[in-house]
Amino acid sequence: MAEYVLKDSYTEINGSFSHLSSAYTKLMQTFTASSDYTLYRLAVWIGGTLQYTDQVSGGIYSISGGLPDTLLTSFTLTVTGILTNELKAYTEVDTPLELNSGTQYAIVVDWPGIQFSTYSLLRGWYFDEDHYPGERGMRYYEGAWEDPFPVGYIDICFELYTVSFVLTYPDNGLTNVYLNEDWLMNYLWEDDDDPYPISAYTVHFNGVAQTDRSRYSIIFYKLNLGVTLEYSTTYEWFVRKDLGGEAYIDSDTWSFTTLDFAPPLPSGITLDENGNPTGDATGINNMLTRQRFIAAANNKIWYEDI
Repeated sequence: MAEYVLKDSYTEINGSFSHLSSAYTKLMQTFTASSDYTLYRLAVWIGGTLQYTDQVSGGIYSISGGLPDTLLTSFTLTVTGILTNELKAYTEVDTPLELNSGTQYAIVVDWPGIQFSTYSLLRGWYFDEDHYPGERGMRYYEGAWEDPFPVGYIDICFELYTVSFVLTYPDNGLTNVYLNEDWLMNYLWEDDDDPYPISAYTVHFNGVAQTDRSRYSIIFYKLNLGVTLEYSTTYEWFVRKDLGGEAYIDSDTWSFTTLDFAPPLPSGITLDENGNPTGDATGINNMLTRQRFIAAANNKIWYEDI
């Protein structure tokens, strides 16, 4: 299962819209990434006039001179009805895209070329520069990008999402965790169609990448720590998925704390700063361990007399 997280959006809807048609074959909206993140999913408000179930394509572009330049990833939107304030179309991008904080990009939606078909994208329309600071919506007409109106600004409404892991165990902040070298961490990722191999996943445990993990069904992973945990210690861990090249996505960082080890000490004995016993036992609360042989035979228990 995937947990989508909204990262950037413009949703100042005022009931106006922009047309996508044989005359205006492209609509675009610029945005500036608010942080470093991997884009997985987007949404726009789109509706049709004649064709309600068309596939409308588009893409995320780099910006040059304030206009779309290079296609970075593509997407396909499904039109299901006449545009309303509630008709929001969600879609995943074809290839997850690493966005850089402070960098401007453009969302571009293309007319699919179906004769007589017209589509509408919900927008805000304002007459001051505070509409969507630093950004601009435009349309493509007769081979060039232009402002739709001689006055005012339009901004096409959109939402951009990344996706996070769903960590399952141990719960974040869990305390009194037992020590066990074979203790396992569990986490989920995306859905049954996840195309990435198990080698794409790495659990980072206390700053060290752990790769000894196994995959159960398509989406369930667990990790064998392969290390000895210490008493009264807090450990942190997160999961990283390698997307290829230098791109990756990290889960949130979770932590847990192991149980305290505090055995009773003989009277007169204390522990120094290194945890070593010091002092002389006074005979009160001394601990003594004895061993004896035990055997079972003829429905009886036999033990060594000490």
